[in-house]
Formats: sequence, C-alpha cells, structure tokens
Amino acid sequence: MKNSILFLLMFLALIPNLLSQVRTVKGTVYESNTKMPLQGIKVSIKDTTISVITDENGNFKIKLPKAMSTVSFSEFQGMTVNEIKMVNDNTYNIFLSNIVDIFDLSFEELLTLEVTSVSKKTEKLQNVATSVYIITQEDIQRSGYTRLIEVINLACGFFFQDITYLHSSYALHTELSPFSKLIVFMVDGVNIASFQTSGLISYNFDLPLEQIDRIEIIKGPGGVIYGANANCGVINVFTKDADKSEGLKTSVSIGNMGYNNIFLRYSHKISEKNHISAYFNYKRHDGYPKNPHFEDSTIVAPRIDKADTIVKNKFIADDVYGVNAIMCGINMKNQLSTNLTNTMNTHYFYKTSDFFTATHKILAPFIIENKTQRLQITDKLDYNFSNSHNLFLALKFATTDIDAGTDILYNIELQDNITFKNHNISIGANLSVYDFNFITDRNQDINYIEPYNTEFLYSIFVQDKVTFNKLDIIGGIKSEVWTLISRKPQYSPSLRFSFYPKNKLTLWGAYSRSYSIPAYSQTNLERVLMLYPNPTLYLPGTNELIIGMISGKEVKPTLFDTYELGIRFLPIKNFNIDLSGYYSYFKDNIFIDSDFSKYPIEYSQIFPDRSIIPVYYTNIMDGEYFGVDAVLKYMMLTNLTFEMSYSFYQRNKFAKKIPNDPQGIYYNIESYDRPLTPMHILKFRTYFDISEKNLFITLNTSWHSDFKIAYAYNYVTQAYNDNTGVILTKYSPIPRLDLQIEKRFFRRQLGISIFGNNILANKQLSYNDKYTPVPYPQVIHHLFGIKLIYNFL
Repeated sequence: MKNSILFLLMFLALIPNLLSQVRTVKGTVYESNTKMPLQGIKVSIKDTTISVITDENGNFKIKLPKAMSTVSFSEFQGMTVNEIKMVNDNTYNIFLSNIVDIFDLSFEELLTLEVTSVSKKTEKLQNVATSVYIITQEDIQRSGYTRLIEVINLACGFFFQDITYLHSSYALHTELSPFSKLIVFMVDGVNIASFQTSGLISYNFDLPLEQIDRIEIIKGPGGVIYGANANCGVINVFTKDADKSEGLKTSVSIGNMGYNNIFLRYSHKISEKNHISAYFNYKRHDGYPKNPHFEDSTIVAPRIDKADTIVKNKFIADDVYGVNAIMCGINMKNQLSTNLTNTMNTHYFYKTSDFFTATHKILAPFIIENKTQRLQITDKLDYNFSNSHNLFLALKFATTDIDAGTDILYNIELQDNITFKNHNISIGANLSVYDFNFITDRNQDINYIEPYNTEFLYSIFVQDKVTFNKLDIIGGIKSEVWTLISRKPQYSPSLRFSFYPKNKLTLWGAYSRSYSIPAYSQTNLERVLMLYPNPTLYLPGTNELIIGMISGKEVKPTLFDTYELGIRFLPIKNFNIDLSGYYSYFKDNIFIDSDFSKYPIEYSQIFPDRSIIPVYYTNIMDGEYFGVDAVLKYMMLTNLTFEMSYSFYQRNKFAKKIPNDPQGIYYNIESYDRPLTPMHILKFRTYFDISEKNLFITLNTSWHSDFKIAYAYNYVTQAYNDNTGVILTKYSPIPRLDLQIEKRFFRRQLGISIFGNNILANKQLSYNDKYTPVPYPQVIHHLFGIKLIYNFL
C-alpha cells in the first residue's frame, strides 16, 4: 500500500514535466486572393499522422511534441500553398489557392517548372533541349472546352479541324489526318493509338477533362525515348494522382445540340502513405445538325457544266454522328517504403454512336450503331536508391474492342536513371506484345490477311546528359525491332545541346533520326474499293473481281532526319519569348499508289475465289517539311495576361520510283490549288481576373490561312469523286472565337461558368476528304452551355 501511494505521488510530481514536453502550434488558413478565412481545411504535419480541421474562422490548433523543433506542413485538402507566414515560433498564417494557375506564376518561376515527358524523368523547363508546351488543369477548366482535341489545340503548332463532333483531323508539324501516325499520344504512359492505323482515331477514345492534371506536348521528334512514330511530336496526358485531392468533386454541364456532361470524383486518404481515387463521367452530344442540303427527302444536285437536277436524298435520317459515352477509373498511390512508391491508374471508356455506312455489297447508305470499349491499366513502381539514382518499372495493359475486332497490348518498361559526377545517364528497355483479333467477313469492305496474329515491338536505349558550367550535351540512341516487318533493328540516334549563359536565357539545338513503322493496315490489309464485274478478267478458279487496296511486297519504315534550333528568354520583366524552328527530310513515305491500271491481277490471299486489281500500300515518295513556332507571353497587369503564338509550316513532296514497279513509272504527286494544311496559324489567349469578385474571364481566338478543306463531291451519286464532283461551298478561313466567364462562390468551392465554343461558326463547312468515313459533307455549329463545379471539402 505504501509503495502504491509513493508511486502515485511520484507520478503527480512528474505531470508538469510531462506537460512541458508538449507545445501548441496554432494559426489561421486564408484564401490567397480574397484573404478570407477557410473553414473545413485539413492541416497535416509532415511525416506524422497528426492533423486537425480548421474551424469556422479558419483557425486551427495542433499539439506537438516539444522535441519537434521544426514544423513542416504536408497537406491542405489538396489546395496549393501560396505562402506560409510565421508570426512567431508557434503561430502561422497560411495562404492557399484552390488550383495551381500557371499564370499566377512569375515568368521566372515558369521557367523552373518541372516536366517529365522529355526524358521520362523530372527536368526544369528552362533547361530542356526541345520545344515543350504545357497545358495545366487551370488552363483546361478556364477554356470551357468539352473535348480533349480542343484542349490540345491550345498549344502552339497544333491544329485540328472537325469532321463531325466526335471525329477530327489534326496536325502537329505534319499534314492533317484523322489518324496521323507521326504523333505519339500517351495517357498515363500508355500509347492510345489505334493498332490498325498506328495513329489516334479521335472517336475511339475520350477522357474527362476534369481528370487531367496536365498535358505536356513535345513539338518535335522523340525517338530515343518514345521510339517509332514519335517523328513530329509526343502528346503526354497525365491524369490526377490519387494523393492530389481529397473529398468529392462534381461537375454538371449542359448546352445546345443535346450536350450534357456529368462528372464525379471521390478521393480518400486511407492513411498517410496510401491514397485512392475513383471517377465517373457520362457524356452526350447529338452531333452537329445536318448539312441543310440534306435536310429534305430530295436534293437539288449541282453538276459540272450542266443544269442542277433533283435526286432522291440517301441520307434522310437524323440524329447521327452523336455520341453517348461513359468513362470511369480508379487511381491508387501507395508509399510502400521510404524509397518505394507504387502508382496505379485504370481508365475505362465505352461509347456508342450512330453513323451512315455502305459496303461493296450494299451500296445504299444505311445506319449502323458503332460501339467502342477501351480498358487500360498502368502499374508503376518508382524506387529511389539515393538522390542520384532512381529506377522505375511500369506494367501496362490496354484492350480496345470495336466492331471489327479486338486489340490487346501488353507492355513492360524499365528505366534506370543514374547521376555520376557531371553525367546524368538513363538506360531503358521496353517490350510490347500486340494481339490482333479481327473478324473476317466477305460482305465487309475491310479484312485482314492474318486476322489473328501476335507481333512484338522491343527496344533498348541509352542516353547521357553531360552538364558543364552553363552547357548541357545530351546524346542518345535507341535500337528497336518491329517483328511485323522485320527482325532487323532500326536505330534512332539523337544529339542535343542546351546553353544557358544567363538565368533568363536558354539556347538549344538538336539533330534526331526517327522512324515511322508501317501499321497493321498497311502490311496486312485487303480492302474492297469497288466491284469490277468483268468475267473476262477473272483469274482461273475465281468468280469475283474487285479493285482492292492491299499492302505492297516490300513495305519499309519511313526515315526522318530532323534538325531543330530554339531560344527561350525573358527580355524584360513579365515578358516571355519562346522561339523554335525545325527542318526534316523524310524518305520512303508510305501511301497508296492510285494508278492501279499498271499492275497485273492477283489472287486474294483471304478468299481463294476472288481476283484483285491491286492498289498498293507502299513507299511512294520522299519529302521535306520545315517551319517555325513562336510563343509570346505578356503579363500587362497582375490580373491581365496575354499569350500569342504563331506557327508556320510547309511540306514538299518528291516523287520516287515505286518498288517492284514493272513499268518503272514514278508516282504522280498530286497537285492542289491550296496546301493540305494551313501554312500560317495565329492564336491569341487572354486571362482577365477580377479576384476580389471571384470573376474569371478567358478568351481564346485563332486564325489560320487557307487550305484544302473540302474535296469534290458528286451530289447526284452522293459520293466523293474528284472527276465528276463539285465543291459546293467555297471555304474561306474565319477566326475561331471561344469565351468562358466563370464566377466562384463559397471560398471558391462552387464555380458557375457560361461558355461559348467556336462562336463564329454557323453551318460552317467541316473538313472532309475521300478517306474519311463520312459519306457526305458535314457542317460545324457553335456550342453554348453552362457548367457548375462543386468541391465538397
């Protein structure tokens, strides 16, 4: 009993000592622009599980061990820290903003932004030896755009033209194409290009714009790091990591033409080292209204050198080329140990759309429902051995299910980054396995010689960045094998330099060699262009003759040699200039030889009783392209920022002898009265903020020079035909004008905006050519709408 009393007395005597080992840290959290206190913000202490929530006056109090002499905050509900003012050792005033705004940064800070696309590791924007354009989530939210292609169009040098609302042709230092295979499109490290064409088909993939963290666009070749087809650019879309936000975010948008969009994302911090996030998005659009020429049951059809005539309209149905799409995904980020981080991103996309089609068996147009599903999963492990040595391993899976079949991609990527003295060395290896699974149907126009096939693309690369006093020299080479065409490796070397004599001035230049590899549709295809019912030409044992598009006998990769030179600098305060120029020579470009009359008739490799008059996919031309990009940013006032960009592009083609041409005929380069892509593109963006009113105004305008937007259309037969068709509407470039006005409430948790996209467009002629799957000229209309965003804290 005595011992117990003695122990109690000793414990009571120690209480003041124990209490003195704890100190109270307090403070107030404010919104940076309005200076209003923020309620409900979680304030966490770095490397601990200690956290509190601010009260209605933005105040917080945290009890910490007295031994913790330094206080380091780690989290504020996913908001961005603008400033932490220490009043005294235990009192802090913290100023937060809701979203990182690239225009809130000074231009000096802008140059220190980190990019990861150039070498797949973080680098300062100022020092990279290539032309890079960054689009942030703030840029996306303020744009008012509803499609990924519109957002990417913010970048200098990029250009797109609508075919329909969900299908576009696009270009980046190359000619317009609805599936350009000279640009690599990545989402969370996965190439989202179509396996058949090796290019992105815009209607086969979409992504909620609210889920995007940033987009990094490399304007120029990236063959050493990204391999084949990274000839003209790399577009890298990074979605939000699970630890970037917490709580529920929702947005609802409605507009004309039946447009509506619903987005939900919930992020949860399971523990200090484990985060999970899930999102769901539903999108609908009825498609652009019909071309007025096709609204009635009959058409007044114009003809060449003849009077107009009345014919029956083959396209009387409405509500085609619209879209219903569901997108959802799960993201997880786990700190497995002090040095090891695991990040997993999953995206699922499902879309239905109605459109007109026809086949060689059914010539009259009919409506089909097109369904597309895509699932992609990325699991990435990052291990930091030390500040000078890190390694990542990425496992990727993607499958796309379309009406014609299913494609599957399996990919494993390993990259080791080591810094040794003044050397920054990267060594990487990549293996991709492509499973092709296509349906064979004699009644369809497109079939594949090997409908079920597995091919491999494997590569290794090494790159060394040598840093001197104010000069970086970057040399690298990639070896790549694409088993679809050969087991002989293709080599992509690159040599770059970056010279920064002053803090606000960087000069850079580069030479690169890259390759564009043939797509599956260029090596394995049999496509019916038309029936040719002439029994006298049938080969023995056949009962059908077609004019068909097939691959040439020896299709080689297209080689690109590219030279670049650029400068980025701040001549005066609040004024930033980024200039770059490029020249590229390409050899053995792959396209079709349309002069089929000179080739002998062949047997079909798919259907033994079919004869083919061949139209070959083969290496038909060489050529060159060159251009200039210029971006100027000027902050006139703290709340008024301008960005202006100008792009010049020109391409020349040179005819060459076609391989295996028995008559030695050279390909006839088509000549047009106008270029196939605009030579001049001018863009202008304005951000005007009235912060004290929480009002944000964004204006985007663009103009381009004339180009061949429309191909001849025969309104009698209602088909594209260069010989008998006409171009009914003379296209003249008009500026594009986009406007969004946004008002934010409740400490900017609630945002309401009205937007207008392509305001000046009113039944404007859309882009069309004889290779697009749209059987009659479309028109483009403006889109107006309203959007509501709410962040539940």
